[in-house]
Amino acid sequence: MLSFYIIYMAHHIKPNSISQYLSGIVSSLKPHFPNVREIQNGLLVSQTLVSMCKLCGFLGTKHKCALTEDDLNIILNQFTHGNLNDLLLTSIVLTGFHALMCLSLIVKLNACF
Repeated sequence: MLSFYIIYMAHHIKPNSISQYLSGIVSSLKPHFPNVREIQNGLLVSQTLVSMCKLCGFLGTKHKCALTEDDLNIILNQFTHGNLNDLLLTSIVLTGFHALMCLSLIVKLNACF
C-alpha cells in the first residue's frame, strides 16, 4: 500500500517531497502496525520512490538561462568603479563570455591565480 501511495502522490507533488509525507503517515500508523517502519525502509518502497523520481524527471539538472549582452552591460555598469574583487569578477565574466568558456574551465583557470 505504501508503494501505491508513492505512485499516487508522485502525480500530484514533487517526488522528492513524498518521503516527508510518507514519514508522517508511518508515524501515525506506528501504534496500529508495529512493523510499518521496516516496511517503509524495505526494498519495494525505496525502489518505488527512486523509480518515481526518475520517471517524473526530478533527478535531472536544471539549467539557467544563458547570459546575454544586456546582462553584461548591467554587470559593467554595476561593478566598473568597485573594489578589486568586483573588477576581478567583471573580468572573469567578460572573459568567459567572449571566449565561450564553460564554468568549470573558468574555475580551473582562476584557481591558478
